[in-house]
Amino acid sequence: MLHKGFLHRDIGIPTIFLLPDPTEMIPFVPGNFGQVLEQSQAGKDNQILQDQVERLRKAIADLGITGSCCGVVQPSDMAVEMKIHYASGENAHQPVSVPLSAAGPMTTTIPQDYYEFMSSGLLRSVRLLEPYLHSPVDDLESFYYTMQWAAVHNANSSTGIRKTDYLEDLRARLSSSADDRFQATLLVHRIRSDNLEDVQKFGTFLTTLQPFLEDWYPSILALIKSWRTVKDRVDGTDDVSQYYIRHALLFAYRGVTDYLKIVHKYRESLK
Repeated sequence: MLHKGFLHRDIGIPTIFLLPDPTEMIPFVPGNFGQVLEQSQAGKDNQILQDQVERLRKAIADLGITGSCCGVVQPSDMAVEMKIHYASGENAHQPVSVPLSAAGPMTTTIPQDYYEFMSSGLLRSVRLLEPYLHSPVDDLESFYYTMQWAAVHNANSSTGIRKTDYLEDLRARLSSSADDRFQATLLVHRIRSDNLEDVQKFGTFLTTLQPFLEDWYPSILALIKSWRTVKDRVDGTDDVSQYYIRHALLFAYRGVTDYLKIVHKYRESLK
C-alpha cells in the first residue's frame, strides 16, 4: 500500500488473514516508489533512502523471501492517501485529527478489537483529544502489538498452571488502558523460556517467542524517537507533503528491515 501512496492505519488481528495455502504473488521490490515520490524529491536525501533500500534487499535475500504468500493484510476503511494526509498549504502543520472519544480505557467509538493494537502515540492523542499525524512508524508499532497479542492468546500459551492468575491477567492488561498495555509488555519481556516456573505460568508458545519480542521492541522505540526528529525539522521545507512522504518511505524501509533482521536471528526457534 505504501508504494501506492497509502498509509494503512488499521493494523491488527481483524485485518490480518492467514491463507489456507501459500499463494504466488508478485514479489515485493524495494525502491519501487516512483508512483508516490515526485522525481524532484527523490534526489533529496537520496543516498540515505537508497542505503535503506539496499539494507532491505539484503534482508529479503538473506531470508530467501520469494513471491510465495502465506498471509495478507486486508485493506482498511481507515487507509488514507499520503498526499492528502501530509497535505501542504495552510494546514501543513496541522495534523489530521482523530475523530475518537476519550471516555475511558477501551471505550472509544472505534471497535475494541482495533483499539488494543493502536500505536502508543495514537492512543495518547485519543486520551488527550489532540490532533495526530499518522506515519508508517505507527503501523509498525501496531504490528508489534498484534504479534504480542497473538502470542499471548495462542492456544499453546494456555497450557500452564494457574492460568487464570497469570495468563488471563496478562491478556486482560493487553486489552485495557495504554498504561496497562505498557506494563503488560514489560512483563512479557521479563518472561524467560529457560525458567520452568514461567513456562508453567505462560505456556510454551509465549515463552519461546519472548526473546524475539524483547529484541524487536527496542527497534520500534528507536523508530518512534527518530520520527519525532522528522516532525521537528518540517519547518522551512519547500514541500511539506513530499517531505513527509520521503521520510515515510525511509522509516518504513528501516522498520521492515530491522524486523526481518530479527526474524533471521531467530528463524530456527520460530520454525
